[in-house]
Amino acid sequence: WREALRRRPRRDDDPDALNDRQVAQLWQRCAEAYTQAGEYDEAVQVLRNAVTWNPERLEARLALSEALMLNGQTEAASNELERVLDRDPDNLPALLHMGEVAYARGCWWQGSPVPYWERVLALDPENVHARQLLVDFYHDQAERSRHWGKYTQAIEHHHKALSYWPGNGRILAALAALHLRLEEYEEAQSWVDQALEKAGDDLMVYESIISAWLDVGRFDEAWRVMEQAEAAVENVPYDFYVSLAHYSIDHTDEMVPRWLDRAVDTAAPGEPVFVTIGEMAMMSGAIDLASDYLERALESGQNPGQAHLILGVISLQQGDTARAEMHWSDAMKIARRNNDDELRERVEEARQIFYAPPSLLDLIDHLGPDPFLDEW
Repeated sequence: WREALRRRPRRDDDPDALNDRQVAQLWQRCAEAYTQAGEYDEAVQVLRNAVTWNPERLEARLALSEALMLNGQTEAASNELERVLDRDPDNLPALLHMGEVAYARGCWWQGSPVPYWERVLALDPENVHARQLLVDFYHDQAERSRHWGKYTQAIEHHHKALSYWPGNGRILAALAALHLRLEEYEEAQSWVDQALEKAGDDLMVYESIISAWLDVGRFDEAWRVMEQAEAAVENVPYDFYVSLAHYSIDHTDEMVPRWLDRAVDTAAPGEPVFVTIGEMAMMSGAIDLASDYLERALESGQNPGQAHLILGVISLQQGDTARAEMHWSDAMKIARRNNDDELRERVEEARQIFYAPPSLLDLIDHLGPDPFLDEW
């Protein structure tokens, strides 16, 4: 596109001459390519050219505001959108994007995104995008309140979200969980019933309610909801149960074996269920549980390379360097035999991390989970 712009005829009387609008369109095409390549600085620059060649074309200014946003220039993005709205106060894409910019800036004193999205709904009541943005906004507000223990405030936010999407199973489940935390069991059961009625095959609704029952120690209720999920969803994936086991490790040891037995029973042949459970248990700090399932993975020939890799990590955490090297050597043999470059790189990365100087290990501990674990 840049070459086409460079070679375009410059004389107005040339039969192939381009008018200003066409030049602006070429610059915009160029910007689209830069955006797809992740070159946002370049996209911003060429979009400024597009606007210069056709300043009245609002689509170019909207594209520029989006590029500025992607480039982290929220203030400049806001300024471009204000120019669009000055010319066309009811421009729906500009109103939607202005709300997103306001939310991204996160400065309450500079205005809330809500009025922009509500304006869109006033102009177009069926606008799904605006409705979803409002639901997501109030859900995020509710999650912040819940994180700080402000459950009543979180309930208020979820009710606002529900007003934009009545009957949303996930919002109903969130309300049920909050009332359970407040020990308002009769009120909570009402929301549980509504959520389950709307859940359909959405496993996230069931998981949210199960987790809420686990939080308050009502294990029989949690199991009952799990059975309702199995009745509603054909072929529940085994990782649904692994996720519940992961949650239960921090709440009750009583339920962990029940979830894991269910995961093993429902896993299809060839699914790496033992390795998945082993990874989950290791990252949850349940080392004995992790070792048990990883050994079962080796016995059954289930993804042995990955099992040896994780067992090596566990061995080194337990101070057994020799055993760690044994597992990692076995993993490397499997990687070479199967031409598995990814496994080989993971083993090498594990060695680099765990054999790093103490100061680096201290830094890693300070930053959080081992970086290579995030890739699994």
